[in-house]
Amino acid sequence: MLASAGVPALPHTLVLGAKLSKHIPGSDSLDAIQPLLDRHPLGLVVKPNAGTSGELVFRATTRAQLETAVARILAAHPSLAISPYVEIDDEVRVVLLDGRALIVYGKTRPSVVGDGVHSLRALARAATTEDQFKIITTEHDVAALDAIPPLGERRLLNWRHNLDAGAEPVLLADGAAREACVALAIRAAQAVGIRFASIDVVRADGAWKILEVNAGVKMEALGRRHPELVEAAYGSALDRLFG
Repeated sequence: MLASAGVPALPHTLVLGAKLSKHIPGSDSLDAIQPLLDRHPLGLVVKPNAGTSGELVFRATTRAQLETAVARILAAHPSLAISPYVEIDDEVRVVLLDGRALIVYGKTRPSVVGDGVHSLRALARAATTEDQFKIITTEHDVAALDAIPPLGERRLLNWRHNLDAGAEPVLLADGAAREACVALAIRAAQAVGIRFASIDVVRADGAWKILEVNAGVKMEALGRRHPELVEAAYGSALDRLFG
């Protein structure tokens, strides 16, 4: 729908599990999914079609990883979505209500700076919570975790921007980036006909694109830092609903 409306977005392929696949026969066949992996050498991102907090989100670069991701997700969800993996420089969430941006914030991934002495594992353990550290260890192989980053070199700890995976919400100040993200989010909301949504906009290869349009507006992490903004946003939505 976004593509047909001329809205730049990362493409997603819908895969239906056994309970729904009768509507699109063979959609859950690994032989049908494999060509996606062949076309995208950096790999694929496989995730539930409906879900939050980055739960059961996998990056697959081999058929074995793809098979495992599909099996685990479809064991818990009726469908999943697959998109090509891209290097995302920035991710911004825009909370919209009837074409107006209520909240705009970026997601800053956790990182550490090498001291030339300690391993990435040791630096990450010191800089993150226990739950965040567990997630980080699944994102890196043993060799990467045991390597010692050079003095002064910054290393990202997670390829995902999910707040529950350690990223921090940072309100976006007025400027060109904020204006571009809001304008694109409004176009996306209009294209799919949604009034209240949280829309993820990403910068990849120097261009802003839509990553997701979320019907569920989830702001627990932001609420811990800016409760007044979150309360006002939900209040505005409820006022429109009952007004």
